[in-house]
Amino acid sequence: MKKLQKIGQSKGSRRLCLWNRELNKCGLTSGTPVRVTVLPDSITIAACKDSSRKVSRVKNHGNILPVIDLKETKSLSLACLGEIGDTVLVEYSYTGVTLTPACNANKVAETVSFVGNKLQENIAREKREHAARMKAAYPNGLPSKEEIEAGRKWVESLCE
Repeated sequence: MKKLQKIGQSKGSRRLCLWNRELNKCGLTSGTPVRVTVLPDSITIAACKDSSRKVSRVKNHGNILPVIDLKETKSLSLACLGEIGDTVLVEYSYTGVTLTPACNANKVAETVSFVGNKLQENIAREKREHAARMKAAYPNGLPSKEEIEAGRKWVESLCE
């Protein structure tokens, strides 16, 4: 499952707080030790055996929900996700949670490539359709330059 979430702030630093039932499905229940791995373009959160960082909990309308509260510190940088107010893609899977910027250079390049391919397909289709229209309009082939010049002179003679 994928969700979008904005980067918040706490005391001027980036903060991302995840709390929902999806964490339970990822094996990240309350009290589970977790490992937070920061990569150049993403952050992964996965259950592990030994860690001082654990999944917290909150009681919401009588339901206990797991909470993972990521606050930027000297030892944890959230800069790879963007700035305060930017949108993050939160992807929940059976192996844990992956956080990536909702719009990064790779995704922009992928979109530009997709649009470029579609544009080339459309240009090729237009060329084929134009060729078919010309063939239908001129079944004996396109007129020669001499025929075009003769037709132009004939039209001019009608206008005199």
